Amino acid sequence: MLPEADVVYALEPDELGLRMLPVLAAWHGMHPSQDLTLHDFLLAVRVNPGQYRPEDSSRVEVAIREAWFWLEGSGLLIPDPRYHVHTSARVLSRRAKQLAREPQRTLTARRLPKDGLQPTIREDVWALSPR
Repeated sequence: MLPEADVVYALEPDELGLRMLPVLAAWHGMHPSQDLTLHDFLLAVRVNPGQYRPEDSSRVEVAIREAWFWLEGSGLLIPDPRYHVHTSARVLSRRAKQLAREPQRTLTARRLPKDGLQPTIREDVWALSPR
């Protein structure tokens, strides 16, 4: 489902979040009537036999929580439109579904801020970067 515990914990939240997208899409596709929530996703990870050793579960949970909230903050996990009140149910955004279908594109999803580039090369580099 997800990489080994040490790998999960070592990944930055954005890297893990992008790796979680295909998992979330597949998991939600197998359980379409069940809301996609962080609680239910963590429960599925915990009960998946042999996925993680008990001593690794708390570290993995922290990493998954960080990645989940990064996905929300990036607009990749959005509130489920079926509900008109505050709920923890989420759905993948259109962009998240696209990234989940094309995992190789997730490697280019991390962007540098334009103002963080050296001024003498900024415009040339910015013109080459994928949007």
